[in-house]
Amino acid sequence: MKTSITMNSLLRSTGSMIVLILLWIILATKYPDVLLPSPIVVVSVLFKLLGNPVFWSAFFITILSFLIGILLSLLLGSILGIAAGLSNKLKDFIKPLITLAQSIPPVSWMLFTVLWFGEQGGAQIFIIFVTLVPIFFFNVMKGILQTPQELLEIAQCFRVSRKKVIRDIYFPQVSPYLHSALLIAVGMGWKTIVMSELIVGHGGIGQQLSQARVFFDTPTVFAWTIILALVGLAMEFFLQRLLKQSI
Repeated sequence: MKTSITMNSLLRSTGSMIVLILLWIILATKYPDVLLPSPIVVVSVLFKLLGNPVFWSAFFITILSFLIGILLSLLLGSILGIAAGLSNKLKDFIKPLITLAQSIPPVSWMLFTVLWFGEQGGAQIFIIFVTLVPIFFFNVMKGILQTPQELLEIAQCFRVSRKKVIRDIYFPQVSPYLHSALLIAVGMGWKTIVMSELIVGHGGIGQQLSQARVFFDTPTVFAWTIILALVGLAMEFFLQRLLKQSI
C-alpha cells in the first residue's frame, strides 16, 4: 500500500514536470533566446558550463561561503538560544537584539557590507551569517523553554548531574527544533548567498549570473538557475535523510 502511494506521488510529480517542460518548449518557439531560450539551448549551455574550469571555481566559492556562514550561524545562534532559554535575564537582553537583526532585510545587510567590507569574500559570509542566526536562536530557545519542568524537578530531586540533564533532557527536547531550523536555514541560506554574490560580487555563482545579465546571455542565466535549483533540492533532500537517521 505504501509503495503504491509513493509510486502515485512520483508519477504525479513527474507528470507536472513534463507539463512544465512542454509549456516551456511551446512558449520558446514564440520568443527569441534573449527572452526565453528553448530547453535544448539551455541544456547545451549547461554542459558547456560543466566543462569550464570557471564554473567549478565559482561553484566551490559559493559552496564554501555557504558552509562557513551556516556553521557560524548555527554555532552562535544555538549558544545564544541556549543562554536565553536558561536565563530570563539573558533572554530579555538578547531577544530584542536578535529580533532587530531579523527585521532588517538581507538586501539591506548586503548594502551595509559593501560599505563596511568592500567587495571582499568575507562580506558574503557575514550576510548569510547575520541572516540565519535568528533562525537558530529562536528555534533553540523555544526548544529549551518547552522542556517539561517536571523532568527538571525530578532530575534535581535525584541530583542528576548537569551533563546528564543536558544529554538526556534538554538535547532530545531541542533536537526537533534544531532540525527544523537547519532545514529552513539551508533553503534560505542557499538563496541568500547567491543573492549576496550577485550584489556584492567577489566571485561565486552570483557574480557569474551578474555577468550573464550584463551581456543579455539569457541561456546562461537559465543554465545557472537550473544548477542552483538542483543543488538546493539535493542539499535539502540529503539533509532530511540525514536528520531522519539521527532521530
